[in-house]
Amino acid sequence: MPEFVMLIADDMEKRARMTDEEFAATLPKVFAWFEEHTRAGRIIENSGRRLERTGAKTVRVEAGKAVVTDGPFAETKELIGGYALLNVLDMDAAVELASSWPGAATLELRPVMAG
Repeated sequence: MPEFVMLIADDMEKRARMTDEEFAATLPKVFAWFEEHTRAGRIIENSGRRLERTGAKTVRVEAGKAVVTDGPFAETKELIGGYALLNVLDMDAAVELASSWPGAATLELRPVMAG
C-alpha cells in the first residue's frame, strides 16, 4: 500500500494567541485522532512525532559544497512541528484522513517513494 507523509505545520502566530489552557484542550483530541487511525491501520504505528522547536539546521548543497544555516527561518509564519506516515490507498484517502485532523495546523501531504 502506498505511504504518504503528513507534515504538520503549526501556525506560530495563531499559537501565540492561544492560552495554555486552549492549547492543552486540543491535545486529547489530537492523541485520540492518532490512536483511532493507528488502530485502523491508516497511520503507521509509532510514526507520529513532534519535532523540537529549536536546534534546527538547514543544509543546502551548492556546487558540491554544503552551506549550513540556522533554521527554520524566523520570518516563517508556520513551522513544521511534527509528522506522521499514512498508510492509505491513494492521495484522495490521504486528503480525507487529513481533513479530519482536530488540531489547529496546516497539513502538507506528500507521497513517499517506494523502494
